[in-house]
This record gives sequence, structure tokens and C-alpha cells, in this order.
Amino acid sequence: GVKNAAGDTPTGTVGPGSDISILGLNLAASTQTPPSSELAQAIDDVYVTLNGRLLALLYISAQQINAQIFSDLQDGDYTLTVHRTGQPDASKIFTVRKNSPGLFQWYPAQGDPTVAAFRENGSMLTADNPAVANETISIYGTGFGLYDRPLVDGFNTPDTGNWNLLDAVKVRVDGQTYKPRNEPDAKCVTGLVGLRVRVTGHRPPGRRKRT
Repeated sequence: GVKNAAGDTPTGTVGPGSDISILGLNLAASTQTPPSSELAQAIDDVYVTLNGRLLALLYISAQQINAQIFSDLQDGDYTLTVHRTGQPDASKIFTVRKNSPGLFQWYPAQGDPTVAAFRENGSMLTADNPAVANETISIYGTGFGLYDRPLVDGFNTPDTGNWNLLDAVKVRVDGQTYKPRNEPDAKCVTGLVGLRVRVTGHRPPGRRKRT
């Protein structure tokens, strides 16, 4: 199948310009990524096309390939094809919808998953290291729509300047709604969106669900 790289989402669709996961069997002969801070249209003996156009690849393995889809795609159905030298092509039809967000999560060995979130100093938030009142945190996802300036697909974007998502995003934390600030190409990973949220009010320590 083809889905949001963050995991399953309510709609099952993916957003233009977002990162996707392609799931299957025997997709590649090895597990590889492109060189640091780069993307590639082919890794080892694998490349992927979407309606005949080459996608930028972030990761390949036998059971999963991660790639970025094009930001100019309109809502609708598209055909994605995995090509592997010496093997039959494998194709799948999937649906693109303008805003199809997904949040990345941590999956601890024990306990429930929590959203991938960090303090401003870069340390990771966990059940044992929770956010506190009036702290600004960053959460990460993909599929939140397009920015107010064009991005070049398949390339990392400089983390300078002011970037704004075209459509408003709201973050709800335990019933309280926040308007986050967004960052382009968070942590220089193509397709990844960072949302900065200042968690105000009294927050008792412990695990909190963020949606």
C-alpha cells in the first residue's frame, strides 16, 4: 500500500509534497538511504515513478520504501510504480488529497506511543520527560499542505526566512486549542513539517495526548 509516512491516518490519503511510505514485499534487495542531506531518484537497483515521473527516495528496504511525492499534484487518484532491476514492476493506485496530515510518533518498548516532540534545546519529550507549563515544544509531521512560497521537490530546503502554510493548522492538547508556528522542511528533512507550540496554563506532569 501507499500511505502517509507518519503512519495510518483517518482518511488514508496523502498530501501533495508530503513524505509517503510504500509497503510491500521484496521491494529491494538491501536496506539503504541516500548520502547524508541528499535525496536520490534511484538507490541500489530501485527507483519509483508516479504517473511516469521519478520520485525522490529517502529510504529503501525489502518491505518499505519512503519517498516524497510532488507538490504540484491535484486531488485525485494516481498510479505509483516500484521498479527493481530484474524483477517485475509493482504498481498501486492511491489517492491524493490537499490536506492529509499525519504526526510522527515514538513507539516505546512498553507503554502507548506518544507524538514525536522536542524541547527547544533539542531533547526529546517522553512520558518520563514531559512538557511543562509555558514551555515551547516542536512536533513533527507531514501532509499539512503547501507553503506560501514554492518548494523544490526532492531537495532539502534552507531553514531560513519566514514560511507559512497556506491553510491554517490547529493543535489540540487535552481540550485546549493552540495556533502553532510552522517551520519549513523541519530539521532539513524534505517533506517534514515542524509545528512549534507554546503549551500555556497549568499542566500537571505526566503523559498527554496531542492530536
